[in-house]
Amino acid sequence: MSQKGLELAPEIFNPFLLRLVHEKLPTGAFDLFTSMLKMGVQPSVDTYNFLIRACMKANNLEKIFTLLAEMKHSGMEPTTVTYNAVIHAFGSLKRLDSALHVLNEMESDNLMPDADTYKELINACSSQKDCEKALQLFDDMQIRGIKPSEGVYCALVNAIIKSGNLEQAVKIMKKAEKNGTNIGVSTKSTILAGLANDCRLHEAYALLEDIQNGGKMPEPFAYGHLLAAVGRSGDLDGMFKLFEVSKVAWPKRKEEQVKEQQNHWCMSIVESCILHGELRRLVQFLEQVKEEELVIDQNIFFDKIFLHIANGGADTTTMVPEKWGDGFAMLDAMRSLGFHPSRMCLEVLLDCCATMKDSKRAQLVIAEMEKEQIEPNILTMIRLFRVFVAVGEFQRAYFMLGEMNQNDLKDSDIKMLVKAVLDSNSGSAAYSTFYHRILKFLEAL
Repeated sequence: MSQKGLELAPEIFNPFLLRLVHEKLPTGAFDLFTSMLKMGVQPSVDTYNFLIRACMKANNLEKIFTLLAEMKHSGMEPTTVTYNAVIHAFGSLKRLDSALHVLNEMESDNLMPDADTYKELINACSSQKDCEKALQLFDDMQIRGIKPSEGVYCALVNAIIKSGNLEQAVKIMKKAEKNGTNIGVSTKSTILAGLANDCRLHEAYALLEDIQNGGKMPEPFAYGHLLAAVGRSGDLDGMFKLFEVSKVAWPKRKEEQVKEQQNHWCMSIVESCILHGELRRLVQFLEQVKEEELVIDQNIFFDKIFLHIANGGADTTTMVPEKWGDGFAMLDAMRSLGFHPSRMCLEVLLDCCATMKDSKRAQLVIAEMEKEQIEPNILTMIRLFRVFVAVGEFQRAYFMLGEMNQNDLKDSDIKMLVKAVLDSNSGSAAYSTFYHRILKFLEAL
């Protein structure tokens, strides 16, 4: 178009800039802007607004101020939308102080904030868990006569919940509804997730029913929190019922979005079945996962199951060491369904054996590797070394070290791993002798 002498306008470039921002390709947006200038096209206010969003994606705060200066130098005045984009950028980068400074600058330019301005400011408070400031901003906007939008309410309850005050968020929602304000699904979904995470399942179910009575469904993230909470509570029937409903609840969502959600929900179901020792139901569910192709990648899905077992309570569930043995039951379940464990699954089980101080099961894992024709590597052998050290079988541990490739052991990172295993254990005089023997062995390499 440029070579043919056709006049180019910023409106031709802006949709591409917006798409690049949405696709998280800020460098592409900046490159397109450079090309735009080379073609002699004068940017519009929207152009700068999109570029400010690109700066946020690139974590480039300095560039934002450069763009604002360029706007003013070229005779364009930033609009409320421009300043909202700047506030959004600072809020996303957890810079509440800078976001509030932008509000002052905005007012000095004789621009009035709108509901979106306050939504972004309250979102910035949420990232800092500053409930007091969020409520102060909410009061300020009403004093100015600005009607809170659904986005504002959603940001406010999110900020309050993140600050640990779920009850206050519930009260704000009820007060708003009592005053005739239509609280949207987004706000209710945020509260639904909070109720679920706080194990207030009776209230969560009531809010879910309220949303459904309005002919809608909560946001998928909130529904997922409820499903997981119901499963953790031990109500597996309720959990499976929620899951069946979820498969047809959002018909307009893209297939890849649905699959991504199902990945998370399937994982929550697996976690709950393992947590409550319901391996029979777990196997039945895994059969359903296989038949209906409910997850994106079934191999990765099983890897995640074993990683969860290994976490041992470090995540949102309350896994206990006695449950780690379920990993071996999972192996049988996988085989009955025609799946083969990956290296990751088996390596994770070796880590579990070390924590459980169970060398017999560690040998079973090695046997499984042989069955799957998975060749033990240096990390496998270090894990087995860790098992023997943990159970106090020092002679076998020393023998295992001798079986390792000596060139691998010369690597500084591998030496560091071996020393970390040694440093994580302590105890008897026999261990002290073993400890110094291993250190001498490593130093001699």
